[in-house]
Amino acid sequence: MTRSANDAAVVIAEAIAGDEDDFAKLMTRKARALGMTRTVYRNASGLPNDDQVTTARDQSTLGRAIQDRFPRYYRYFSTAAFNYPRPFDPQPQSPARQCRGRRRHQDRLHPRLPASTS
Repeated sequence: MTRSANDAAVVIAEAIAGDEDDFAKLMTRKARALGMTRTVYRNASGLPNDDQVTTARDQSTLGRAIQDRFPRYYRYFSTAAFNYPRPFDPQPQSPARQCRGRRRHQDRLHPRLPASTS
């Protein structure tokens, strides 16, 4: 799910601005217009990039802007975890073992970190 969302972000960026770099510049300009003075975007997905930076204050500013401007959709940002199917296992397991996992969003972006247990 995360990989698909990242790919979708790139496709949308290319449709809006021609390429992802130009879209990141548009995002940075919008961030400034919202009052996010220390944020610089370098890609559309938010994937790690050493030149892409933000602050807690700027993220708070963004959160308030989303809540104020799109109150109907703000609830989507409160999702702390989601269920996803376990990776394909070539050796079939019993139905009891074919359960779904529960992870926080960022766990899928950092596979080398242990999955959350909550």
